[in-house]
Amino acid sequence: MLRITQTIRIKCYLLNLLILYTTFASAEIVFDGSLGPAVSLNGPDFEVTANFGKLHGSNLFHSFKTFDLTAAQTANFSGPNTVQNIIGRVTAGEKSSIDGVLRSSIPQADLYLLNPDGFIFGKHARLDLQGSLFVSTASQLKLGSFGVFTTRLPERSVLVSASPSAFGFLDVKPATIEINSSNLVAKEGETLSVLGGEIKINRGLLRAISGRVNLAAITKANELTITPTGLNVAANAQFGKIDLENNAMVDVGRQGTGDIYIRGGQFFLENSFVIAANTEVNERINVIRIDVKELRLDNQADIDSRTYGPGQGGQIIINVAGETRLSNNSTIRTNSLGTEAGKAGNISLKAQRLSLFTNSSITSNAFSLGDGGNITIKIHDNINLNSSAAISADSADLGNAGNIYVSSTNLAMDAGTISTAADKAEGGNIVINARNQLIMYNSVFSANVAGGQGNGGNLAISNPGLFQLTDSQITANASGGNGGFVLIVTDILSELGESWISASSESGREGDVKIDDIYNIDINTLPVEFLDVSNLIKKRCNGISETQSSSFFLKGRGGLPNAPDDLQTYMPIGVW
Repeated sequence: MLRITQTIRIKCYLLNLLILYTTFASAEIVFDGSLGPAVSLNGPDFEVTANFGKLHGSNLFHSFKTFDLTAAQTANFSGPNTVQNIIGRVTAGEKSSIDGVLRSSIPQADLYLLNPDGFIFGKHARLDLQGSLFVSTASQLKLGSFGVFTTRLPERSVLVSASPSAFGFLDVKPATIEINSSNLVAKEGETLSVLGGEIKINRGLLRAISGRVNLAAITKANELTITPTGLNVAANAQFGKIDLENNAMVDVGRQGTGDIYIRGGQFFLENSFVIAANTEVNERINVIRIDVKELRLDNQADIDSRTYGPGQGGQIIINVAGETRLSNNSTIRTNSLGTEAGKAGNISLKAQRLSLFTNSSITSNAFSLGDGGNITIKIHDNINLNSSAAISADSADLGNAGNIYVSSTNLAMDAGTISTAADKAEGGNIVINARNQLIMYNSVFSANVAGGQGNGGNLAISNPGLFQLTDSQITANASGGNGGFVLIVTDILSELGESWISASSESGREGDVKIDDIYNIDINTLPVEFLDVSNLIKKRCNGISETQSSSFFLKGRGGLPNAPDDLQTYMPIGVW
């Protein structure tokens, strides 16, 4: 049975190689005759000149029957220097195979390639363009308010001089764009857009240095528009899948400021990376924005925004209609790196459900003089943190730790951590708003400062009907500064095993711990300036043990519940 299975696999592999070879071996560029002469160009260097198409103002239109390139071939687009947009379509009903070089000799001209049957880019595919590249399986490209360039029904095209304004995906069977070990790099400051029914990137690289990368998987939509702040589609749009696997990468380089926008149904990263970075001081903050229905990161996948210079780090904005899942050492993070780097960027995540497994994390770290960034996580249903998963906002040098706000219906932690940590500066604040249950097993909430004179952070846990701690820790400790403030508001606090709550300091004032059930906490409750709780401490709590096998301790300067006439005296004041 094993030999038969191996034989079948070998035959399938050889068949795939044959298909791939046949596809690339038959590579050619042939015009369909709808906009110019119906001729086939001679290679290996195909000269796609203006006389093969039609010129309308700053738009140069081409219509191809087939558009294919082998590894040894180049397609060079040329025309008047007044051309701003080279717009080509493929009409034969077959996928375009590109394993050669796409080149343009027209200064600053953008290249649009449309094939509703899809594209496949091979490992030798390269870009040598003066402007941006837009590769799409759209069935039409709208031109301003009145023009349209169609692929399925070329005769219905209305060619005008207006610039491209929107992509239309109207096909019954949406097509795929595959990028297999390709190295597609746009000119510095330009845009690289891949817009298909489905996108597969296997070992491939998409890079737009100091520019922009757009990925959109759209199966049906009247309009997809590319705006300065995102990818916009109609409310009734249908979305496809985006797959990055086997060390695939999408990035915008380290120079200047670049953005990445991703829109689709399922967005899966397996051992792959989405990276934005900058080294300069810019008024505009770089952005990674992801709007999908499902997000999965697995096997050391990474969504990463970095700053190497003194400016503000870039932000990560993720909106997921369904589940977000990170597993096997995967990370969503912002970092401040380098000796003079500024503040790490902020992270915003909204989803229906969130699960972090096996050393996966959502983090904001400052490894230099800058502060850690803030993390805001709003989940409609449940959050699960298991197997050393973490949410953290840290500073490893002289910068302050960032702040963390987490909101969900239920929060379950098994060997998980939510923490802010400062090495020498001020600790960060943590607000946890679990509306139903908060279950901690062998887990940690901490807002600590390891050294220096920084104060411990403030930590508030609000609103769970049931709060259960088992062998877990809640700490807001400091070294030379003052201990932080811990506030827990819950109907039921249940403790099992060895757990403790601490707001202490090695040499500064002890912090304060309050447990009550009188009001809710939100993101505006904890102050940026650290609370002086020295006048609020009423009595040190001694260790209390109700059973021989279970213990619960409020270490440091935890106080007894306030009397009815002074309930408000310990409420933090200010804006977080």
